[in-house]
Amino acid sequence: MRSFPGLLFRPTSSVSVGLQASRHRILALRVAILVPLALVVLFVAVYAVTGSSALVLPWLRGERVLVDPAVVHLGVLPRDAGVVDVRVRVVNLHSSPVRLLGAQRSCGCISLGRFPVEISSGEVQAIAMRVAVPERPETIDESVTLFANVSGVESLTVRIVGRVE
Repeated sequence: MRSFPGLLFRPTSSVSVGLQASRHRILALRVAILVPLALVVLFVAVYAVTGSSALVLPWLRGERVLVDPAVVHLGVLPRDAGVVDVRVRVVNLHSSPVRLLGAQRSCGCISLGRFPVEISSGEVQAIAMRVAVPERPETIDESVTLFANVSGVESLTVRIVGRVE
């Protein structure tokens, strides 16, 4: 029989179970507080690296050359809008420079600047695009694929969506 100095009674199994349950509740409370806190700290740290909340998840997936925004929303455009200028950012979080070699457009209605484009490690480069708006009502859903010289990041795709009324 175990001795419990300072106690006037011997703990029963129900007291031991109660203490164990209290320990589990305390542990669960610590986890419930620490896990969300750790996620917030991780989000803030990655946001500081990428500079955009939209780039946090791609960065966590291991992507180091990112395009922001990946989907350009033109909204609702009038038929006489003519040409719409669009800019996307290419962020190089890779340890070496990235060269954008060229691009493939899904439509001749999209024009781009000159290639190749060199982006140093840790730098951001804006890529300008011009979208010719159709003169008839239709849905715009086009894409531009940028080709890079980095292994594992051979291409980056930008979608351009909108509607002409």
